[in-house]
Amino acid sequence: LQRPDGGFPFRVEPKSGKVLAPYTASMMWYVHFFEDLADFTGDESYREIRNHAFNWLMENPVKTNDWQGFYGDIATGAKSYDQWTAIDTAMYLLDRRSEDPNYLPTALALVKWVEEKLVVKDGYYPGVPAIWEQTAYPVILTMHTNRLAEIYARIWGATGDPKYKQLAEQIANTVTWQEMSDGKMRIG
Repeated sequence: LQRPDGGFPFRVEPKSGKVLAPYTASMMWYVHFFEDLADFTGDESYREIRNHAFNWLMENPVKTNDWQGFYGDIATGAKSYDQWTAIDTAMYLLDRRSEDPNYLPTALALVKWVEEKLVVKDGYYPGVPAIWEQTAYPVILTMHTNRLAEIYARIWGATGDPKYKQLAEQIANTVTWQEMSDGKMRIG
């Protein structure tokens, strides 16, 4: 169902194949999947699909910050920005920063957007950031907050800026404080 522009639809009616919601910023799943298929099978046509999806991603949500179309619990047509796809894209770019000098600044810009839209200054502990799942569900969740710590750790690894190391450690520590005596994590 890849469109000629490289994107994929968000929602499709399974029986008819009718596209119900054409836009999703969630392209990293396709990028990873078709990259892995090309590597596993040796069939380079999968890499072409990957490249087309990656180019769409870089030309659309990376430039527009329209990071929508990830969570299935949002009504078709409703607007809700999410952090998962932006952070996933930033992680991918950070991991491949040696391939293109624009990847590091682009990843940093994506994280800045996430900070402006979805990061809460006082998360589980005063002065330590946490993150909402999405703008339509403004709830701090441990899994997402852990990913915030992870992206800061990766930025520290890429830049050496100790600010990001400190943020990653502080956030990770507040998440571990959510662990209950039976080892389960509180989610909110």
